[in-house]
Amino acid sequence: MKVWERTRQPEVQKLGWRWLTTKWFRDPDGNEQEYVVVDRDGSRAVAVIALTPDKKVVIAEQFRAGPEKIMRDLPGGAVDADEDTKTAAIRELREETGFVPERIEYLGTVYKSAYLCATWDYFIAYDCKKTAEQQTDDGEFVNVKTISISRLFEDARNGLMTDTEALFFAYETLKEVET
Repeated sequence: MKVWERTRQPEVQKLGWRWLTTKWFRDPDGNEQEYVVVDRDGSRAVAVIALTPDKKVVIAEQFRAGPEKIMRDLPGGAVDADEDTKTAAIRELREETGFVPERIEYLGTVYKSAYLCATWDYFIAYDCKKTAEQQTDDGEFVNVKTISISRLFEDARNGLMTDTEALFFAYETLKEVET
């Protein structure tokens, strides 16, 4: 199988706080196919599994419009154009929760969906301590909680959290820390 040929330049539009990109490709039968995907080419985001010194996980509870319920998110967000992902992860953790890590490690990168341009980079942070006040964006309302690692896995299994891909990358480490 070959990558499909792009037949036109993408068209990008902002809709609310999201970007939508329309892309056109020639399929193997020679037909032009149109796809509307979320975000712009090259968009990046980060999320952090943040562990406190007493082995609790820092969670950002937020209302999410898609499922129309409160979800437990890993702290994270968009990577600014001029920053690396590790710096963005530390910044997002501090802004959303007020927690700062002693040490942070890269876990991996994923495309969350075949219809999402952005990649997500995941990190695990150790010995996170609350050293600042939250600095959320306008319209962002975050309730910060700490939960056990076992509760983190339980919430993921029960569809109560986002960013569950990060748990795949960190599974063995979290199980080891938990004991």
